[in-house]
Amino acid sequence: MSERKDSPSDTHATDGSDHLVADAQAHYDYDEPHDLTTTIIFAVADAEGVDPPNIKTPPLYDHVDTVAVEEALFGPVRTRQNHDGTESITFSYRDHEIVVRSDGWVFVRSADG
Repeated sequence: MSERKDSPSDTHATDGSDHLVADAQAHYDYDEPHDLTTTIIFAVADAEGVDPPNIKTPPLYDHVDTVAVEEALFGPVRTRQNHDGTESITFSYRDHEIVVRSDGWVFVRSADG
């Protein structure tokens, strides 16, 4: 998982505000050794205040096809590229709303918050 010092600035929350209020965020970079699934699990663990190995059930693949998300947001494996973040995919997992943006940022926030 890539650590970046520059945080996303324009997240457009679903509530109409300018910024997404996230319990946790992480940056996915397809050139790094961690896959999107790992990035999402680490972000969920951070939001829950637990170690990533504790995020086992339910399996993430029961809620989202991360390979399809990667291809939709970053393109096929051989031509992948990060984009500007204007496209995103949102899904629910473990009482969280997960937003994956085309610039690689993953946001986790409480589904009831």
